[in-house]
Amino acid sequence: MTYGKLSSWYLMWSDKASEVFSTHHLLVDLSLSFEDIRLRFRKSFKPLINKGLMEWKVEVRDGVSKELFNRFRLLHKEVSGQVTRPIES
Repeated sequence: MTYGKLSSWYLMWSDKASEVFSTHHLLVDLSLSFEDIRLRFRKSFKPLINKGLMEWKVEVRDGVSKELFNRFRLLHKEVSGQVTRPIES
């Protein structure tokens, strides 16, 4: 791969694909406190984090109850318009 250009591997597969898309991943060590996680972001990202916290309700859970999972399942059904997996799975 050359810097500043797309790799030949990427270009080869983009030619074969019906659409090109990219994904971005962010990994966070959830064993840290929220404040410790926040301190590790660059200064320029902190206003964006603050904006997100004002606009979204963010929760971190160690476990999931049946009621909470069912709410998530119904949200997925509402957004996707269909049930994609049986409840048993």
